[in-house]
Amino acid sequence: SIKIVFNSCFILVGILLLSRTWSMSSIEDSGVRSLDGGMSPNSTNGDVYYENYSNDGYTPTCQLLPEEEGPLPVVLMALGRSGSSITWGTVARMTGYPNIAYEVTGQTQNKTIAFFDSINPTVGSHWASERVCEIQHRAVGKVEKGNGIVGFQWKPFLESLNHKFGDGAFREIASHSHPSIKVIYLTRNPLDRLLSNRKHDGHKHSKKTSTS
Repeated sequence: SIKIVFNSCFILVGILLLSRTWSMSSIEDSGVRSLDGGMSPNSTNGDVYYENYSNDGYTPTCQLLPEEEGPLPVVLMALGRSGSSITWGTVARMTGYPNIAYEVTGQTQNKTIAFFDSINPTVGSHWASERVCEIQHRAVGKVEKGNGIVGFQWKPFLESLNHKFGDGAFREIASHSHPSIKVIYLTRNPLDRLLSNRKHDGHKHSKKTSTS
């Protein structure tokens, strides 16, 4: 059932976060996927993102803390009614630092377009790492060193994935190591999301979300 699947996802993601070891193949079948941003400068897998984005001339305004010094930086990608809030809340508690991952890129497609079009070109593709870095630093002193996760939610509308600062953010994230920035991609059966929309129709503070 849905509850069993989601409970399994919570346990699995929590264990992976606790061990600080991620593998896309190990959790792909659970409906939760992770993208490990860690790469070696000498990587020979044909991916040149590390070199391109670590030497593009941009000077970060915030330096990410290493894993042993601060909570793990995470970006949660999920469309509405996919269980993102409860997933984040559960994993955050399991890793020792209850907190909320707020939606940064916009709740709707129009707001998402407006967000990406408003990004300062000087910051450009570095916006995601800068944002998660600021959130990480705000958590210092509130969580035991080496514990917890912090980050924000990003609704993966095509408008954001196709935007130069959306695609570029993924490439820039992949250039980070010690710590690497983790990306959790949460999915849910479209029919379940549609039913959830119908269930919440008319509720205060509830917004209908696209199933596409």
